[in-house]
Amino acid sequence: MDQKINYYKINDKIISSIYDIWERGESYGDSVTPSTWASAYRRMMVELLCRYSSNKDANILSLGCGNATVEGELVSLGYNISGLDLNHEALGYAAQKGIATIEGDFYDFLPEVKFDIVYADGFFGHLWNVDQNARNIYQRISNFMLKPNGTIIVSNDAPRFSEKALQKHPNVPDFYFMSGHYLASEAKSVGLQNIEVNTFFYHRPVSGACPRTIVVSKWT
Repeated sequence: MDQKINYYKINDKIISSIYDIWERGESYGDSVTPSTWASAYRRMMVELLCRYSSNKDANILSLGCGNATVEGELVSLGYNISGLDLNHEALGYAAQKGIATIEGDFYDFLPEVKFDIVYADGFFGHLWNVDQNARNIYQRISNFMLKPNGTIIVSNDAPRFSEKALQKHPNVPDFYFMSGHYLASEAKSVGLQNIEVNTFFYHRPVSGACPRTIVVSKWT
């Protein structure tokens, strides 16, 4: 997991401000986080999470919560949100929004209480490799983090101009774009059901139109 942290530490001058930039809804070159950069995406994700957590007593876990902009809006609506992230600075922003923050590694995280909803926005793309593929990530969430009848909501940039299941990011080390078909297939392979796949398009400042895959599945 150290390599995932190092992406944000390419330059000390950048690491001191990259989350500030995202928090302001701005970009660093082509680097954005859609939840702060694209207000339509943020609204859509808030509405989606509310639809699957109509009971405000539901416990929601955000994996790789980062700045936690979507999560912060849910807190303001009365939802209980916990956020797991490796980056201390990111968790500082999440805590300011009322998120119950957890600093740690996904593969070490064994919560005492499981969650009704697990939300992973841009998270799978950072973890994917030949050993820890999407199937294994889904399996770990289902086994250790999700209540029976719980819901997993995954959002990740999809391959651009390609029908491939996976596409390596040209600029971000060890990050992968993932198609909706691939994520749905991996979810189904571990027994997740009621799978929904949607695509949302937003614009990055340099590379332009970008497809975002959103996959919802249930553990029954």
